[in-house]
Amino acid sequence: MKKGFNASALKTIAIITMVIDHISWGFFDFYSWQGYFLHIIGRLTIPIMCFFIAEGFRKTHDLKRYILRMAVFAAISIVPFYLFFHEEYAYRQNIIFDYLLALLLLSVLESKRFGKPVKVILSALLVITSFAIGGWPIMPMVYVLIFYYADSFKKQAVWFCSSTVGLVLFMMLAITLNSKLNFYPMYSNWVWWDKSYFLGFMLALPLLKRYNGEKGSYPFGRYFFFVFYPAHFLVLFASKEIIKHYGSYWLYVALQIVCIVLVVYFVIRVMLEKSSKAQNAAVLLGVSGLVYVVAFFIETTAPSQALAYGIVTMEYLGEAGGFIGTTIFLSEFCHFRVPKFFYVIEGIVFGGSVVLVHTAEHNHIFYKSISMDYSGDFPRLVLDYGVGFITFYIFLVVLFVAAVARMIRSLKKASKAEQRRIILMLTGMFFPWLAVMIRSAGFTGGYEVSFLGIIFMAIFAMLALIKYGYFDSVQQAVTNVIYKSSEGLLVLDNDRYVLYFNSVIKELFPEVSDKKSVNCVPVLRDIIEKCFDENGDLGKMHTPNTVKAGDRIFEIRTEPILEAGFVQGYTVRAFDSTAHYRSIEELRRSAHIDALTGLYDREIFKQEITRHLSEGGVGALFMADVDFFKHINDNFGHIVGDEVLVTLSETIRTVFAEESISCRVGGDEFMMFVKNTNDKAALAELAEKLNAVYSENVKKAAEGLTSSLSIGIVLSSSISGMENSEAFETLYGLADKALYQTKENGRNGCSFYEKVTV
Repeated sequence: MKKGFNASALKTIAIITMVIDHISWGFFDFYSWQGYFLHIIGRLTIPIMCFFIAEGFRKTHDLKRYILRMAVFAAISIVPFYLFFHEEYAYRQNIIFDYLLALLLLSVLESKRFGKPVKVILSALLVITSFAIGGWPIMPMVYVLIFYYADSFKKQAVWFCSSTVGLVLFMMLAITLNSKLNFYPMYSNWVWWDKSYFLGFMLALPLLKRYNGEKGSYPFGRYFFFVFYPAHFLVLFASKEIIKHYGSYWLYVALQIVCIVLVVYFVIRVMLEKSSKAQNAAVLLGVSGLVYVVAFFIETTAPSQALAYGIVTMEYLGEAGGFIGTTIFLSEFCHFRVPKFFYVIEGIVFGGSVVLVHTAEHNHIFYKSISMDYSGDFPRLVLDYGVGFITFYIFLVVLFVAAVARMIRSLKKASKAEQRRIILMLTGMFFPWLAVMIRSAGFTGGYEVSFLGIIFMAIFAMLALIKYGYFDSVQQAVTNVIYKSSEGLLVLDNDRYVLYFNSVIKELFPEVSDKKSVNCVPVLRDIIEKCFDENGDLGKMHTPNTVKAGDRIFEIRTEPILEAGFVQGYTVRAFDSTAHYRSIEELRRSAHIDALTGLYDREIFKQEITRHLSEGGVGALFMADVDFFKHINDNFGHIVGDEVLVTLSETIRTVFAEESISCRVGGDEFMMFVKNTNDKAALAELAEKLNAVYSENVKKAAEGLTSSLSIGIVLSSSISGMENSEAFETLYGLADKALYQTKENGRNGCSFYEKVTV
């Protein structure tokens, strides 16, 4: 895996920052530091998506489909966009519409169908459309053109920064003039620095610089962004409506219910995976997260302080199980050993913390004081942290840092699959701390969102297990041998019923399936039967049988599975021996290659045609010789004569398709067999082309030399019903007659058998 970000990772970052930006528009005051900060983060989205619009234009195999797809999603997004943004954007369109205009502009500029005047007119119309109704007028167009036409990242960065800074300066000047001249009253309340957050666009450049050119595996499908875009507007709109009509408390409660449903779903999905220690740890992590969020839900909705605080102990039980489950999961899933004493330390710390929380009202070690705040939308516990709490979270920080350091160290020597697992886990482990930072920064208005961090950590661990299915190390090794080996492997029980098989066996024998008797697969049954003697023993186990799959050849060997001297089943192995058999075939063929022309001799030519006809194939046999070849040898010399024969052989290779067969019979006589056609018109055209190309090429052999061919053609249909052993010799004789017919007609042409001259 290359260093840096692949396309999927960058698009995921763009989606996350887009959601952050839209949350800030919907739920934060623009001029608050939180709102302004989130808007700056949100500016990462447009440059990243514009970069991939340019990349998509370069790499797409179907531009019309690409444009149509974007137009459809732009149309789908209109209503969700207006539901959420109608107050701010009025008649203007969503960002996918802006990307569509940019893509259309690039298509116009690169089109070979339009002349310069048409390109100018169409480009002007697109720019006017962007000014008139685009959500982000002109800028996406400018960014896409920069990323497409600048031939190095350095130039892209220079032009990108210049255009962005220029836009910000223009906006500052326009806002300042508007505040004095009031030529646009609806924006008269803007201050001069209002749009300086646009400079956040440039934050995307360090990420784009690290783009490694790889596509990556997009977790949710190639169209996820386009589907997610309108969907997230509907969710945000529904959230605004809930707050508007019912208050933020009910949105808070709804969010917890959604988290409960998500975790239940993922726990069930993980339980359906194959059993392993990593699966058990993921289930423990998921169930612990579920315990935590359910307890938090009860705390949130509790009518009294006693009930609210009583359930906090349950939260810490869930948190303790989650962190222990995470440790076990990391050790198994990321392949590093955790000493047993570490689990003992975790048990003591987490167990002691649960006891201290449960008795905090009496000992005041974990919490100095506990009270209830009734000033908000709902009653909330107010906990004054004590020494126990601080010590507990210091331990969590140490645990987190140690785990992250160990995973980063493992990244360097991990396989690609393991690297993806570790990256997913690293991402998940940051969520609990992200939740703490979000609340501490005041983004949640005082609401505790630690449950989101715990839940997302659990979901990422379970998602990693589902996406990169894991087994215990021994089981993984066995699985790799069975399912990932380049050789075919089939395991049968003593009654010859299928226990295991891999994809190679399935390719060779599509009828094979679990728990099915091998006797239901006739070819495989016969191969296995050949290996057994009259007593049912594997007397011929070392005698291979060959099976073809497409253009590959496999040797099949059968061996017994012995336990305490008794046969318990059988393994059937299929070895890919294609290269071995091809080398033998090449050696055989090389013995029948004409030294001068490199074409086959008559013997191998005969074998190939006989085999083709015996398999029910049809075709046409050409026989050609050089007109007045003796005259060429006598007047120009045998060296020139040899050059003429080489020229003819090269012309035959050029004119006749790869599936045709050619040979030099001897002297100046050549034969070609064209497979799978009896179309006289097409064959006559082929003969005419051969003669014309040859006549042109042969002029290069010697000054003043001209030459032509006499060709005879016979169709395989002329000998239908004849025994295969006689077919070739009969075709040869008929082609020879057709050839002499051509010579009688004056040479330099071709004749079909039955005296049909073209």
